[in-house]
Amino acid sequence: MLGRILLVTFAFVKRRPLPIALTVLLGLAVCCFYGWVYFGIYGHSGTAMNKQALVQVYEAADPSLAEFSRTSFLHKLKFTAPIQWHRAVWRPHVSVTSRVDVVTFQRDMRDEPFVYLHPDYHSKTSGTVYYFQILHRLQNDSVVMTDGTLDMASGVLAMWSTTLESKTDDPSWHRLTNATRVDFTFGNAE
Repeated sequence: MLGRILLVTFAFVKRRPLPIALTVLLGLAVCCFYGWVYFGIYGHSGTAMNKQALVQVYEAADPSLAEFSRTSFLHKLKFTAPIQWHRAVWRPHVSVTSRVDVVTFQRDMRDEPFVYLHPDYHSKTSGTVYYFQILHRLQNDSVVMTDGTLDMASGVLAMWSTTLESKTDDPSWHRLTNATRVDFTFGNAE
């Protein structure tokens, strides 16, 4: 029975090779297009077990985010759990969720250019969740903005990094991204 099906299929392909080849090529083109649209909208997700694997995620996202991953505060973070990540394709950004060592975060992040660092007043656990924003200026004059939250009690960190357009002609933008260190404190998180 299988031999007869193969014989009929081979005879059909032998008589009409061009329409079949065109159908196969059209099918492949449609699959590639749908894959491009799917990953463009939904992006890629995964788990990184360490900072080196996380840097590879940033490097795959965008050249600016790749530079950010090599020269930013990411290397100061001490992760204590696997790192869940999501990378968008069409508008490149990387979001990260994990746990960090809070004491190390407080100590090592004091010199970072925080724009905001304050308690998140909308959180259900009052007083332990802090919202932060850091602007990291790159060599090509673009800026990577990182927004995030950190629960000081549990160490849960969630952050989202994206590249902003450079605004070199805007004096307030220049002051904001080239300002001296702002002395933010975490307050009492006990």
